[in-house]
Order: sequence, then structure tokens, then C-alpha cells
Amino acid sequence: MAVILSSYGTPNTIEEVEKYVVRIYGKKRQEVVEELVQKIKTVGISPANKIIGELAKKLENKLGERVVIGNRNWDPMLVDALNQIKHEKEVKFVPLTPFSSAYVLKGYLDSLNKALKQVSVEGELKLVSGWYTFQPFHTIWSKRCEITPELSVVFTAHTLMKGDEYEKQVRTLAQEVARKLGIEEYHVAFHSQPMMPGDWIRPSIFEIVQKIKTKGVLVVPIGFVFTNMEVTFDLDYEFKEKLESLGLIYKRAPLPDADDDFVEVLSQVIKSEQFVTNM
Repeated sequence: MAVILSSYGTPNTIEEVEKYVVRIYGKKRQEVVEELVQKIKTVGISPANKIIGELAKKLENKLGERVVIGNRNWDPMLVDALNQIKHEKEVKFVPLTPFSSAYVLKGYLDSLNKALKQVSVEGELKLVSGWYTFQPFHTIWSKRCEITPELSVVFTAHTLMKGDEYEKQVRTLAQEVARKLGIEEYHVAFHSQPMMPGDWIRPSIFEIVQKIKTKGVLVVPIGFVFTNMEVTFDLDYEFKEKLESLGLIYKRAPLPDADDDFVEVLSQVIKSEQFVTNM
């Protein structure tokens, strides 16, 4: 058996940004390039690639099976991953998101199917998804939250267009983590809305600020499992700056990243029949 860990992908340097944007949009979009370059200059390069690399190594040791990385938009790409494991009898494809809504999975599956047109895989392909319902994963998050009366808990996730199960799944995960924490009052808010019109999931993190009656917030970014630019810039920089301008405290729970407890939980997810489907 082999495992493919898949993420959106992110550049390693400022010099790679233009090529990265072309891969996403199929053409150079100067305004997008400039925006991402400015973010990198402000908060530094995303730690995502380093984290996922460490996660893959730890997971490989834990499972005793080959684990490779195949990203949607940056090296190593899914084509590279398929070339490494094309002779395996069984391949489990693991998008690094706990959610399984059609919109969330579409980007991953479209990228995989495109790669499969270039590389033939001999073994059986299986999808691992939907583990936002997994109780040990709820524990992972609850262990990372330091609850105090002076901070309101705000569960956050990347916003998407309304219309499928994503919002419901995010709110279900928030509810389960809150239950583990023993709290009844909390907020769910969304962030990183693109600069384009549409019926986006709300409220935004900025819209819930007026509802904060405590000294500040504890942000719990359950929409991700590893630290990325949306965390370091959109939350730790922009949202923090907004809160502090209002005299409010900003604290954030650390993400699972490549921590040993997450490696253990993810290995259980991969081995469980509950979250695995044939492709």
C-alpha cells in the first residue's frame, strides 16, 4: 500500500510566486502575484511545505507504508506522486482536509483525475475523507484550546460559496470540539474571502467582532490541519491587528501540523474503513 498526502500547494520563495499563480489560473494575474508577494514580505513564507514534509515522514514511519506528497498547484505535484507509487497494489489518496463536501473534494479529485491522464496506476485507488466526525480528531483540537473566562472562543474556517455541505460540516466539527471542551457559548466565523462577488458563507471573522463581550478571543482554526498563509496572514496578522486596534486580546490555538498526536489520529483514519471509499 502507498499513501498520497495532497494539499493545495504553496511556493517556497517569492521568486516562485509568479509560476505558482500561473499554475492556479492558467495565466499570469499580476494583481494576484503582487498581493501574495506583499503577504510574504509581511509575514514570511508559508510554513506549509515544511510541515507537510515532516508529516509525511512521520506518517510513513507510523504506518510502515510508503507516503508521498502530491499537491494540486505546487511541487511535488500529483503527477510526481503518481509516478512514485504507480506500481503499488493499493493507493490511498488523502486530501489534507477533514471535510468531505462536494465543493471541497472537487478540486482535489479534478487535479487527481487530470494527473491520472498522464500516469497510469496499476493498483486500486481509494479516497480517504470525511474525518471531521472522528472523535479522536475532536480531542486533538480540544487539547490545543486554553479556555479562560476572559476570552470568547471563535472557531474559524476558510469561507466558500454557499450551496453544499461544507458549512454544515464546519459547524458540526465546532460543535463537537465545544462539547469536548465543555463550553456552550462560542462563535463560528469564516475568513479569507476572495475579492470577487458571490454568496459567500458568513459571518466573517470581522463581522463577529461586535458580538465579543469579553476581553478578547481565542481563535480555533478548525478549517485547517496545518499552518498556512491563511493562518499566518489572514488570522495572525490582519484579524489580530483589527482586534488589538479595538483593545481586544487575540490568541490562537496551535494547529495539529506534524505533531505526534495528529500523526496517530491520521494513521487511524487512513487504516479505518469508515473514512475510505473506492474511487
